[in-house]
Amino acid sequence: MTISESVKNVFVESGFDAERIHVIPDGIDFTQYEDKASKDYLRQELSFAPDDFLVGIVVPLSDDKGHKYLIQVFQRLREHTSKIKVIIIGEGRLQLELNKQVKEIQEQDMVFFLGFHENNPQILNSLDVFVLSSGHDSLGSLIMDAMACRLPVVATRADGILELVTHQKTGLLVPPQRPKSLARAIIKLYEDRELAHRLGQRGYENVHQKFSAESMVLKAIDLYEELAKKKGIRLLRTV
Repeated sequence: MTISESVKNVFVESGFDAERIHVIPDGIDFTQYEDKASKDYLRQELSFAPDDFLVGIVVPLSDDKGHKYLIQVFQRLREHTSKIKVIIIGEGRLQLELNKQVKEIQEQDMVFFLGFHENNPQILNSLDVFVLSSGHDSLGSLIMDAMACRLPVVATRADGILELVTHQKTGLLVPPQRPKSLARAIIKLYEDRELAHRLGQRGYENVHQKFSAESMVLKAIDLYEELAKKKGIRLLRTV
């Protein structure tokens, strides 16, 4: 079993039989994302103004996650408004390099590195937009988490992300490694809050329908029953 079609394709390209590979996406427990009290967590912790627009990315600081392209958009964002703040959650070997990049473009008052954080739902619930600038992603489980918080998503057209985000319906998609396109998408959501709300709500509905823990379990049970039936084995279903 694999978690996405993109992972399945990797196995098929490596010579595995496509008929023997079954896709069952990860399922998530949505109860942890329903804490409404955490909506103002970041604004209180970092003293943001009520009208500041918080854009966040929650992934390890590694080459394939595209942080440098996100940082490159800041000058364009600054030209438009100083109210957009970018929150970077995660640790990794690029920490010093990314900090240096921010200092070089003199945008320290727009970019905030918070390091590792145990309570991602608390962080996500505090944001206005979630960004994923990865060059590739097997399924985009962090996008699932963001959608569970009703966050509008801006993501790259890459691998498993396309299985989660439909452009203009459940999020905005941009080409990988294109800071200008990324900046335009963020500004679009900053200017059009109705669109941001609509994308967040549709993403929430999509992830609840397709990627719940219950859905994952039922799909796995169906697969085991199908495989057992082919071997003449009858399984007793208990759920």
